[in-house]
Amino acid sequence: MKNLLRVISAAIILVIIIFSFSCSSVSPMNYFNTEVTIALQETEMTSSEKSEITSFLSQTEMLYSVTDENSDIFKINSANGGEEITVSDGTADFIELCKRYYRFTNGKFNAGILPLSTLWGLSADTYNKVIMTAVPEKEKIEEKKAVSVDFCSNFAVSDKGVTKRNDLNKLDLGGIVKGYSVDGIRKILQNHGRKQGYISIGGSSVYIFSVKEDLLIKHPRKNGEYILSVSNSLINGAAISTSGDYQRCYFIGGKRYCHIIDCEKGAPIDTGLSSVTVIGDKSDGETNSACWTDMISTALMCMEEDELKEFVSNNLPSISVFAVYEKGGVKKILTNREMNKDFTLKDTEYTVEKF
Repeated sequence: MKNLLRVISAAIILVIIIFSFSCSSVSPMNYFNTEVTIALQETEMTSSEKSEITSFLSQTEMLYSVTDENSDIFKINSANGGEEITVSDGTADFIELCKRYYRFTNGKFNAGILPLSTLWGLSADTYNKVIMTAVPEKEKIEEKKAVSVDFCSNFAVSDKGVTKRNDLNKLDLGGIVKGYSVDGIRKILQNHGRKQGYISIGGSSVYIFSVKEDLLIKHPRKNGEYILSVSNSLINGAAISTSGDYQRCYFIGGKRYCHIIDCEKGAPIDTGLSSVTVIGDKSDGETNSACWTDMISTALMCMEEDELKEFVSNNLPSISVFAVYEKGGVKKILTNREMNKDFTLKDTEYTVEKF
């Protein structure tokens, strides 16, 4: 079990979503190769709370790691096609949830994307270890694409375990495991009566109980600057996730290649979207979970501009979306919220397009 770092009182700076307010108790930990921050405006966490949270995070990290040989995911990925692998009930349920997300987003969210992510040197275990100097050959892309599409058919879940169709089918739950973990911590803290502060994993998966300040969203193209400030009234009691093309990426020939893969094309996204922030619908339990907002922010990043607007308008009108778009000299924020009421724009190079 990992040690909790000392409790501090300071401004919290996160990777993607930035809060600037003081809490009486800030407890950072390290899981999933990133920082887990629990900031409370009440008393410090009790030993019982700390024990429950670290036990939950350790178990989650162990079950769903791509690289840990003892994890359910590693065992599934290492199995032969047609071989049934016994997994925990939680893992089976998680894979079924990913199937539901895959269907809901028409394949834009795909937990079976690892073969393509690895090919492009953008998976968690290859990024910065494999130096990419050229894009993969077309034949290799087609080969990996063939075992990455059709996620629901590639992995069969039964009472006995999980069976994959092809030797090369591989899972990566990294797109939602941080949000899933935020939800787990939230439940533990709520069971202990916590009502103020926030939880953040990596700055991209967040749940806010209650804070007094507005939310600052990091600028995806200007280091150290913010592009939006979102009203306090919109974020309290909400799950929030940001997906972006700038955290795990590289350049070849001046073109950016990021870790979010368009499975249908077999390549990193090229939609013009540089980041998408989603705030859950506080009236709906599922869409206000961090697991769900993680999933949908990733899926929206894979959509073209018109497709994103149509999908949100038709399926998710009650969530809040802030998509940063830059393509062909056009710079704008695509959103379904009201400027100067729900948010303020901090970079005047961008316009706002409400849909």
